[in-house]
Amino acid sequence: MSEGLMAVQLLGFGSPLLDIVIDGDQELLDRFGLKADSCVHASGDLLSIFDHVAVTYQDTIHYTPGGATLNTIRVAQWCLDIPGSTAVIGCLSNDEFGKTVAAEMEKAGVKCFFQIKNERPTGTCLAICTENNRSLVTHGGAAELFSHDYLDQAQTQEVIQEAKYYYCSGFTLIHCPDGVHRLAVQTSKAKEKVFSLNLASVNICKKYANHLQSLMPFIDVLFGNGEEVDEFIQICGFKQVHSRAEAAILLSKWEVSGEHRMPRVVVVTQGEKPALFVQAGCVQEFPPMSISPDQLVDTNGAGDAFVGGFLASLIEDGEPIRAVASGHFAANAVIKERGCTLPTKIPKPGA
Repeated sequence: MSEGLMAVQLLGFGSPLLDIVIDGDQELLDRFGLKADSCVHASGDLLSIFDHVAVTYQDTIHYTPGGATLNTIRVAQWCLDIPGSTAVIGCLSNDEFGKTVAAEMEKAGVKCFFQIKNERPTGTCLAICTENNRSLVTHGGAAELFSHDYLDQAQTQEVIQEAKYYYCSGFTLIHCPDGVHRLAVQTSKAKEKVFSLNLASVNICKKYANHLQSLMPFIDVLFGNGEEVDEFIQICGFKQVHSRAEAAILLSKWEVSGEHRMPRVVVVTQGEKPALFVQAGCVQEFPPMSISPDQLVDTNGAGDAFVGGFLASLIEDGEPIRAVASGHFAANAVIKERGCTLPTKIPKPGA
């Protein structure tokens, strides 16, 4: 470890974006042909929505570092509350949005190892909040330009070797599947290291099923919501599966390759229903924390927050089964805020 570099426990590899969060209305959705609860990639005429929002909502826009992986790492850092214990790798432009993302991540205590590509602007994700729904409009920008040879650079390799826990969102497979595979294989060669991955979305399960299947032998902790697990298990060819618990057991028993410090863990979140935790063929259910309707502000980022809380607990305690409660705790904190925003101080459980 080089002088001045604090010990990194958790390293995230993903697509950094700047989240642009606004309180919108049906008129805005209709104007750009959007649904109240959806996620679309901006192209063609839809790209104009970013300029429209910047002008029309300039007094109420909320900017935060975004992208699934950055959300998770930022939440984990918030839970760990030790500056420099987490880090991220990704690609930004050296524009104002990119500087904002890097500055806010570092302010949160996360060490940043961003590749800089100025051929495109920093990626963005517009979150239009209407009541308890949100419509996401993403533009990958510079995040799509990440080149996996950046993983070979001395500084990047140093933090990869230093970390003990690793996390990738399935969204990273869109732009850098080779990089995800390389990281998974490299970390699988050391028994003390833990590689985790999130299925991320039903579309990722559909379009990148081959990549996900090739990664499965190297995954120590697999996250996914119920719909994602349903889709992935069917694509994998398991036809006679009668429940999500049975699907999670099958995923937990997938062949392994390399060194593994523990039997694979599969965690399936189900919104208001209990999360499923599976390890060594044993299924347990963990209900989420209760929340009153007046406390619920925005579910955007709740899944990312759950993973962040889970990984932070796993790092601190080493016991996966006790990490689910921390996942629920972090998700509960985030859904009380607009976007994937965290309270300044960590509330005590039960507060």
